[in-house]
Amino acid sequence: MNGVSIDNQEYSEDLICTAAPIYNYENKIVAALSISVPESRYTEKKSKEIVNSLKEAAMEISEFLGY
Repeated sequence: MNGVSIDNQEYSEDLICTAAPIYNYENKIVAALSISVPESRYTEKKSKEIVNSLKEAAMEISEFLGY
């Protein structure tokens, strides 16, 4: 998916993490916002909800930082 990174149980078994970048006023990535969900609760529908919410929140923070 564009704009996010997904760790599908690569770091920790049974845990899926999704992250979106946060940009500053210089258009540089300065942080990331992430959420972790147990694999047993992670569905395709939930994935889309998480990605959309995460990207929206990361963009709001980026805009606050001048992006």
